[in-house]
Amino acid sequence: MKRINSSWVIGILLLGIGLCRNVSANANEETQLYDAQTKINQHAAAWSTDAHIDALAKHFKVPATTVQELSTHHQGWGAVTIELAMASQFSTLHSQESPLMTDSLKRVESLRKEGKTWGQIAQKLKFGLGPVIQEAKNTGEGLRQDDQALTDQKVENAKVEENRRIIREEHQIAQDKRNDGR
Repeated sequence: MKRINSSWVIGILLLGIGLCRNVSANANEETQLYDAQTKINQHAAAWSTDAHIDALAKHFKVPATTVQELSTHHQGWGAVTIELAMASQFSTLHSQESPLMTDSLKRVESLRKEGKTWGQIAQKLKFGLGPVIQEAKNTGEGLRQDDQALTDQKVENAKVEENRRIIREEHQIAQDKRNDGR
């Protein structure tokens, strides 16, 4: 019976552990990205479509028509934001290969249409999801803050309207009393 060299066994075990860890990290990144996507979608409800289009176009330095086109693909604002963030990351890292943001966006979109996950797209385009996750989280937080500001403004407007209604009623009551006293 042949003896198996223990260093080979240890090496294979370490390789297996390393591969599992890498798959786990990718799954973790994918989960973080989908969580950020969900949060963006939740906070996007308070915004108008035009406000989203303008904000994302300005942030990612693309024409508003590009963002509008993305928004018509039956996906939420979270997915639109992630596509833009991925295209931006690709364009930044591979400026020689894809100098224009619109070209990078087309590459991301075509891979998405093939059914690839965010992680698979990042792997194919040779960049990590870390910066994309951070961008999505930052966008989600910005939307949350803007959503809160819109909610606060609506509450404030409702209070002002209620005060105006009370003043009108009091004014009417005072006028009625004056008319009754004549």
